[in-house]
Amino acid sequence: MPWGCRAALREPTWHLLSHHATSDGGTDYCRCACGTTVILHGGGIAALVPGTARG
Repeated sequence: MPWGCRAALREPTWHLLSHHATSDGGTDYCRCACGTTVILHGGGIAALVPGTARG
């Protein structure tokens, strides 16, 4: 199962929701097709918010 995907999607798709430049790197908010949201900060994972699969 691909990392972050809670719906066991064979080929999950990720979409950039927003990007914010900060003094110590950028912060990106991304969402998987399964509904999981990942917050990336300075190239690392800052948070993972599980979602539910969308029908």
